[in-house]
Parts: sequence; C-alpha cells; structure tokens
Amino acid sequence: MAIEDSLGPWIQRRRKALDMTQQQLAFRVGCAVDTIRKIEAGVRRPSQQIATRLAEALGVPVAERAAFIRSVRARLALPQLVSSALPPFAPRTLMPPSASAHVQTSNLPLPLTNLVGRRHEIDELISLLRSGKRLVTLTGPGGVGKTRLAL
Repeated sequence: MAIEDSLGPWIQRRRKALDMTQQQLAFRVGCAVDTIRKIEAGVRRPSQQIATRLAEALGVPVAERAAFIRSVRARLALPQLVSSALPPFAPRTLMPPSASAHVQTSNLPLPLTNLVGRRHEIDELISLLRSGKRLVTLTGPGGVGKTRLAL
C-alpha cells in the first residue's frame, strides 16, 4: 500500500482514537489546521519536522518513530504501528521547582536541560503570576534566554 493511500487515513484514525480534533492536533504539532487537513486528505506530504511532531503528538512509540518518519518522508508503505494499543493521552504537567503544590498543564515543549543561573528571575516570574498578573512581558536582547525563562 502506498503512503498516499495509508498515511492520511492512519493519521485521521489515530487522531480520532485519541479524541483530538484537527485543530488540537495542529496546535500540538505547531502547524496550521489546513496542513493537517491536507495531510489527512493525502494532498500534502509532511516535512521531516512535521512528521517528527506528528509521531510525538499521535503517541507513536519511541522505538517506532524513526521507521514512521522514514516511511512518511520516503513515501513507503506505513509500517505496522501499534494502532490497537494506544497509550493514554494526557497533557504534559509542568511543575516549577518552587511551586511543588501548584500543578499546571501545558502543551508547551519541556526543556531538555535545567535553566542555570536564573533562580531569582524564575522566583520573581512565579511570584508575579501567582499575584494575579495575567500578562508578564519578558524583554531583552536576543539570545539571553527569554523563551527558556517563559517556558
């Protein structure tokens, strides 16, 4: 079976099995809803980056992700993935070190390493957010870690 015939329907079945809308999947993958529609319809082939994010968002087991991405990119037949045993899907939980009792759920990526040397800034940011501030703006020159701090 060619990838055009199997990828779109497979993604759609997997998304529905996880009780996700196209909009929710697009948000998790970081692309437009129209991109997900076109991929599911077989009109568009996902880029390597989108294929990687799709594999993660759709719960493709880590051991099978490389084969999934290769198949998607090379337009090969989709490997037999564990479609019957879907893992439970839940949003990631972020827990700041100084807020162990306060749990937040988010779809933002988790940092791979710890933020070093920003304890004061982290504490100040958490304090501002807990005080009821709905919007906090982080400013500074490029490369100083604003995005990491925000995450």
